[in-house]
Amino acid sequence: MENKLSQKEFGYRTVISSSLQLMRENYIQLIGITIITLLLGAVSTILNYLVPLLFSGVSSSIITILVVFPIGLVSMYFSIRVIIVLYFSIYDQIYYQERGFGQKYKDAGAVVWKYIGTSLLIGLIIGGIYIASIIIGLIGGLAISVFDKLGILSIVVAIAFGLAVVTLILFAIVKLYLSLPIRIFNPEVENYFNHSRSLVKGQFFKVLSLYLTPALIQLPIFGVAIYFMIIGAINNWVYMGIIYISSLFITPLFACGFVVMYVLLREKYTYDTSDDQEQMVEQEVMI
Repeated sequence: MENKLSQKEFGYRTVISSSLQLMRENYIQLIGITIITLLLGAVSTILNYLVPLLFSGVSSSIITILVVFPIGLVSMYFSIRVIIVLYFSIYDQIYYQERGFGQKYKDAGAVVWKYIGTSLLIGLIIGGIYIASIIIGLIGGLAISVFDKLGILSIVVAIAFGLAVVTLILFAIVKLYLSLPIRIFNPEVENYFNHSRSLVKGQFFKVLSLYLTPALIQLPIFGVAIYFMIIGAINNWVYMGIIYISSLFITPLFACGFVVMYVLLREKYTYDTSDDQEQMVEQEVMI
């Protein structure tokens, strides 16, 4: 299918430049949808802040469990559904399609639980790696401490083990995370984890650099805001305002990059597999 990325090859600069172009061409629509997601996400944050101010003791805990927590779950569901609408909007722009917000919201409802379920599964896998690493690290640390009286070996092993765990988690993220757009744009694919690994095959470091870019952009913003909050220059509300304002621009930009990356990798995978099939057919004819 013809799209705006048909003549482009997958690469860091291509994804970034294409994402910025999509942002420039559709910033009102994308930021508008992002505002809805942020407002929905802010509901539980505001309630968690207000309830302890209005109630105290057991009453605060009961209201939090019976009222705030369910409202938070509902708002999270609708926030995720609108995020999928954001992905659909970017996808439609790439493929020259036109769908109204209502239609995209309806289509998002058909895949939202697949998206949530896959997100939870990825979270469990990464959480499992992290918990297993803590257990192994504690056991290994106790074993080493028996023989390492000076503690030098323990420090070296701890650093090496920490780097290994971070590497393993990043590896899992790169290999599995594209299963989320697969669940949205190609929900008919059953083995989405395997397909995600196939898409990023041979592109590990390019994909990893793209995933790390939003974090590198946000890190100085959050760092400065936290510093001013610690020294008392700003209060919690100002800090939250800075986070939400920065998210207003970073969220749609990340979404553009996520969708562009998926489309480019999918196009590349389709081209490579079709080329391999043609070569196999030619070999069979020659035989």
